[in-house]
Amino acid sequence: MEIKFINSEFNFTLFPNIISAGKPSADINMNDLLEAIKHGYCRETIEKLRGASPKIEEYKDIKKTEIPCVTLSGIFNYRNEKGLIKHSGLIQTDIDEEECRDFLFEEICDNSYTYVCFKSPGGKGLKAIVKIKPSAETHLFQFLALEIYYKEMFGVKIDSQVKDISRAMLLSFDPDIYCNPWSNVFDETYIPESYPSHSARSSKKARKHKSTYPGNPTELIEKIINLIEEKNIDITHPYGNWLTIGFALCETFGEEGKEYFHRLSKFHPYYNFTETEQMYRKLLLKNDGRTKFGSIVYLAKGANIF
Repeated sequence: MEIKFINSEFNFTLFPNIISAGKPSADINMNDLLEAIKHGYCRETIEKLRGASPKIEEYKDIKKTEIPCVTLSGIFNYRNEKGLIKHSGLIQTDIDEEECRDFLFEEICDNSYTYVCFKSPGGKGLKAIVKIKPSAETHLFQFLALEIYYKEMFGVKIDSQVKDISRAMLLSFDPDIYCNPWSNVFDETYIPESYPSHSARSSKKARKHKSTYPGNPTELIEKIINLIEEKNIDITHPYGNWLTIGFALCETFGEEGKEYFHRLSKFHPYYNFTETEQMYRKLLLKNDGRTKFGSIVYLAKGANIF
């Protein structure tokens, strides 16, 4: 039996601290990073940081000069965009203290896209690592899609500064660091000019559903799903399509649309029952009525369903 060592496939550059942009220490892999964080290679410095007030100058100095960091998204000879040698296929998310809540760590770890998750150096926020397509050209658009996904799935805003491909990630100390080598690759992209964003929706109350599509929506959705099941076609990709379908089902069928959402979603290669269930509940609450049933018909026709 041949064993595939997944963690060692992801390589990036280690720097002695944030301010040493032109002096990389070494190229390391995910196993090295996990070992350093889990076993506290920087424990003494991290505990000093966590014991200091974020408002004092010492706190900033520790972060700038005493904690090693990595350019998680790739191997660099200099820590800026032009210094990229090879993309690692990884991206970081940074969730600040004010966004964190009870059991958020567990929720993120249960998500099929979460590769690694651990406490931030300050000890009150969270860092998560997600596998993406190893492309400098799509890096930003994948971050924007992930930003929407985290808002819809977990109800949190991730720090927009980590969108930069050369963004440094400070090492931390967390003996309970989570790692799932078999996590799925988040390959969605979001280009604002091409896809409408639902992330700004702010309705706090689920709307009463009302169909405005001519004919019988129940008969039509059954017809569409039956054809999709017959042809084994996924119309939920890219991520914006999935949200559009969900909102249209919420507006047309309300709670009863959840079954249809599962039936349409299951043809995506990374379909997950729990995540789909959670997403539909959140879309019900965020639905503002702007996405109609015709959107599903449009996507189905675009995929040559009928």
